[in-house]
Amino acid sequence: MKKVMMVVGAIVLTTLITGCSLLEPTKLSPEEQRAKYQEEFTQFAALPPAKRVASPNPAIADCAKLSCDLFNEMHPMMKAYVAKVETSREYTGFMNDVRYYVEEEKMSNKDACKKVYDAVIAADANRPDGEKLWPKIHKGIVAANELDPKKQLAQIAVLVARNGNIAKSVKDLPKAFKEKDPMGKAKRAAECAAIAKQLADVLRCLNYLGDQYSRVVELDNYAR
Repeated sequence: MKKVMMVVGAIVLTTLITGCSLLEPTKLSPEEQRAKYQEEFTQFAALPPAKRVASPNPAIADCAKLSCDLFNEMHPMMKAYVAKVETSREYTGFMNDVRYYVEEEKMSNKDACKKVYDAVIAADANRPDGEKLWPKIHKGIVAANELDPKKQLAQIAVLVARNGNIAKSVKDLPKAFKEKDPMGKAKRAAECAAIAKQLADVLRCLNYLGDQYSRVVELDNYAR
């Protein structure tokens, strides 16, 4: 029984560290997928700072500090982006549409941006001036550009690399478990899992920001 529980625990920990799912994802409709993107943005907007995972194990405590510090370095970057664009519903909707074509139809950022831009401009041709979408989307792009997307992308790349290094250390942490008591080992495994989840959340946020800023850079030609 103990061996079974250890195997299950290892699978859960590995899943958290790698961000992999044991279940096949359910295919969503375009509307459902875009709603999911918007829900994710709302979650990021409400993201609180991280708290350090506590552990009496020095190796685990060291990783916990690194993970918490990394999260709290990423956190103001996410908050800054959200503060710039959250009031522009048209901008976030535009970016969700671009993301849909990139992720679901495997288009490049360039092609997806052009496809959504062309659709907006075509629809705007039949709208009164006060109801046209592109000027509102343009304001969101300008606001995001005030954060210097290229500089942000360089910083994100550094943080992603740090995240990977810490995640590798967390994966190796079971080697540092000294407890002979099964309950002690279980507690240490739970601490490692909590750190792994924090790192997975950081990576999810960094990937999101990286995608958004990459698309803002791609849209520069349309926003002039």
